Amino acid sequence: MAAGRLDRDSEGLLVLTNNGALQARLTQPGNAPEKSIMCRWKVFPHKTHLKPCAMA
Repeated sequence: MAAGRLDRDSEGLLVLTNNGALQARLTQPGNAPEKSIMCRWKVFPHKTHLKPCAMA
């Protein structure tokens, strides 16, 4: 079973395990690691486009 998921067009580590206790520990909301999100643009965005990224 997968411990977590990856969103479409995203990159990252997907952990596959047959250990139910490990899977539960990794996916419990209280145990979630801090997320880091990077946004990239081909041209500098207008300030109205920055807000959705800041909210992610």
